[in-house]
Amino acid sequence: MSSDASALRTALADPAEASYGSTRERVLVVAYVGVLTGLIGAMAHYATLHMALAPAWVSRTPGFVLVVVTGLVTKLLAEQMRTSAAAIIVACLAGLGFSVGFEIAPYYLLDIDTIGGYALVQPIAQASLAYVGEQFPLQFLGYILGVIYHGMTA
Repeated sequence: MSSDASALRTALADPAEASYGSTRERVLVVAYVGVLTGLIGAMAHYATLHMALAPAWVSRTPGFVLVVVTGLVTKLLAEQMRTSAAAIIVACLAGLGFSVGFEIAPYYLLDIDTIGGYALVQPIAQASLAYVGEQFPLQFLGYILGVIYHGMTA
């Protein structure tokens, strides 16, 4: 088996162990864990932003809790400190990208004419501001809680 396949299998099967492995394994763990937790955090945050589409009895709390949990899981899946720090940076950048993508995707999927792109400015601005004001602090709080938990159990 080639070393690429072995590194990929190790990174996907046991990212906590692979975060202490070779450079290739650590890079794969950072990309895998960062993009996965960024995607899940962005999806949860998107659901909280569009509460008008949800039933009246649904609150924003579960979505916010899930965003915090994604930050916690980032630390727990990428155990080594350097690897987890890189993974949370990737998760935050991926979360911002997914958040903006989720807001502008309906315009392209429904083939709505955007009059030179001006109609996209408001959704992109809202997604970016909501990310900076809500998703990033919550996800980073979860990461800090993961660092504290990992430090207490080490």
